[in-house]
Amino acid sequence: MKFLLLLLPSVLIAQNWSSAMGPNSNYQVEGDAPIKWSLVRNENIKWRRALAEAGQSAVIVWGDKLFTTMHKAIESEDQKMAVKDVIALCLDGKTGEILWQKELPGLVTIQLSSGFSDGTVFSPLCDGEKVWFFNRCGQMACFDLDGKEIWRRSFKPRYMHTNRQAEPRIEGDAILYVEMANKKEEYTSLGKKDLKKKKEFSQNREFWTYIHGIDKNTGEILWRDKHGITVHSNPLVNTLKNGERALVEVRGGPHAPVEGPAGLTLMSLEKGREGEAIWTKDFAHFVQTNLHWNSEFIPLFAGEYHYTLNTKDGSIFKKVNFLKNVILHKSDEPSKETDLQSKKNKPATYSTNILVGDDHYFLAHASAHLGKINVRTGSVEYLELPAQVIPGKNSRSEDQFKNSIKEVKNIPINQKGFAVGHKGHNTAGFGHMQSASPILVGKHLIFPVVTGTVYVIDTTKTLEKGKALVAINDLGEAGRTWTLSSFTYSQGKLFARTMKEIICIENKEEVNAKK
Repeated sequence: MKFLLLLLPSVLIAQNWSSAMGPNSNYQVEGDAPIKWSLVRNENIKWRRALAEAGQSAVIVWGDKLFTTMHKAIESEDQKMAVKDVIALCLDGKTGEILWQKELPGLVTIQLSSGFSDGTVFSPLCDGEKVWFFNRCGQMACFDLDGKEIWRRSFKPRYMHTNRQAEPRIEGDAILYVEMANKKEEYTSLGKKDLKKKKEFSQNREFWTYIHGIDKNTGEILWRDKHGITVHSNPLVNTLKNGERALVEVRGGPHAPVEGPAGLTLMSLEKGREGEAIWTKDFAHFVQTNLHWNSEFIPLFAGEYHYTLNTKDGSIFKKVNFLKNVILHKSDEPSKETDLQSKKNKPATYSTNILVGDDHYFLAHASAHLGKINVRTGSVEYLELPAQVIPGKNSRSEDQFKNSIKEVKNIPINQKGFAVGHKGHNTAGFGHMQSASPILVGKHLIFPVVTGTVYVIDTTKTLEKGKALVAINDLGEAGRTWTLSSFTYSQGKLFARTMKEIICIENKEEVNAKK
């Protein structure tokens, strides 16, 4: 009961999942999700819908309708390196039947289903009256829920490096969207390897990317932030103790982003103050780009340290080394204090993390470990996980596991059998090619990694002896499955998507018991 009392102020029971981050913009809801399933064994699978082409956006839910995107189907594998057009989809949530689809042409090409992203990386939005779809290659469009077009907006994006997790969301009448300020041809046509021009252009802040507030009813730009944001940053929204709506944006990181200085800004979303800094804090080391936070604390990783910042002024409340003298738990061995290693010149974690109460959960970078840091006490724990599940065809007791991320070999394919992935697909999802954001439903964390292995964690249980790990599930055949999409939840069902299909997961025993 203590757990529920702690979470009720920040999470709601989910009937609709209106953005990739859910109805509360924090990937968290109350509810009772299925915790065990298998696509290989058709265990607790309500339906599957094959997709003509790969995609990475999450499945958005409103009532009995689902919304997502995929790339326009390629006809041969050699076309995978240069795609630009996206298909918006509306499906029947009860059956998976495609109800309608619309094309969103792009203006620049991108690699299909890259290990970081592609043109479908941004998930749709829905408010019950309208639905908005996004093509990272240069278009967004608004429709009513029956597919009638309301407006379109085309623009040419800067393509120095692939966007990752900068998911759009609705705040008031504005869609929050990350794009470059000045889209003149000289800027948008800059090649990724033209470092001399990049350095020259970066002196002009019009070349930077910013959060834009776009009118959800017209597609017009209402405002933009004043500080800049790296394209990898996923600016998460929350409410401060004084009731003010705000978000955290990050600058800096790998591949020499032009926005600076490196650090983070707590930015106001209050009407009349949109885009203004509440405070800004610089960090010399890489700061992971997907910052989950609450009204009191902002936890983050920089170098080999975990910081807990006060939301009031950005001051440091707690700083701990999360690699030295940590507690390591294993399912079959006693817990022990030890040091963990990170890869040379690489941070120990990237973006796959979530804050649940006072506990900051994350996937490690160099090994198959789930980390947990208490933001108040600074305690650091890890649980060793199997790196991948090899699902048995007949029962869960036949499941086998690869224990090291070095053992994982993946050749994911699309519905036509093309090996369309370009980078990072032959990984376990714990390293440089990080996995999608987890979600929290009730007390259970749903942690997918790129191979289609999904860990379910009970946040009310200790990591000791692996007690918190309640299930390891699959989204398809090992070695031929790939996903970079977060789960979504609505009315007792989970929705997932892989390179091949959309999947509806439902606890069949509970459904049968209610009949």
